[in-house]
Amino acid sequence: MKNGRFLITIILICVITAGLGGGFYVVRKHNLATNQVQQPGNQKNNQAVTIKKHFYHKSIREVLGETVLEDYPKSFNELIKKGQLTVLGTVTDLKNVANDSLPNRPMTMATVKVLQVLSGRQNKKDTTIKVLFMGGNIAQSKLLKDVANKDYLSESQKKEAQSSKIITVKYSYIPLPQIGQEYALILSTVKSGTNGIAETYYMPIYAGKGVFIKNAKDQYLRETVKQPIGGGNGTRITATDENDDQLMNQGMNDLINKSK
Repeated sequence: MKNGRFLITIILICVITAGLGGGFYVVRKHNLATNQVQQPGNQKNNQAVTIKKHFYHKSIREVLGETVLEDYPKSFNELIKKGQLTVLGTVTDLKNVANDSLPNRPMTMATVKVLQVLSGRQNKKDTTIKVLFMGGNIAQSKLLKDVANKDYLSESQKKEAQSSKIITVKYSYIPLPQIGQEYALILSTVKSGTNGIAETYYMPIYAGKGVFIKNAKDQYLRETVKQPIGGGNGTRITATDENDDQLMNQGMNDLINKSK
């Protein structure tokens, strides 16, 4: 598979319902360039941006998954090499992305003001780039169209699954981009036409694994990976995930400090 191309295979294992409010448990297989609602963000912003206060909906549905990362690197230097551009940037705008090829997969296109180039093309500094994130706003009927008429759903659940109500979907360890938030991003270029999107854009490598969120202590940290436990509503954080996050977080912050 070509570097930079996003492909995510999601196999729906079961729907955990409490009036369809319990969430979802999926197994996700991530190829090279693909990616609780705990986000170590910093709300400080020194730039003038247009704030979309209500871009996301109050009803956020979190999709947990067991992740399989193909060819995932064991060091931060190897992680950086998987991308084509690594930047510090601030999100200045958000847009819902419709995708005819994946109609039940919500995506959000973020406009990112590049503050500093850490690796890759230096001419991107002080420009804006488009970065696509998995997750975002979608009609509930589109999200659940593959299961809306399954026999194991009650009539009330089927009715809710077919609702045109707009909800926000949050995938495990993939941040929902926020306007005014600063990030460190390891990105791959995606050719126009990929995922049904006409323009050329970027995607974080390994989805959330290429996204580091600036917090109030000026640290850049990835979201914690939350895994479902036994098909229920509980979650866990594995030692392997925690150790990997610590390694990659340290690598990113070291890179940023050296570049100052």
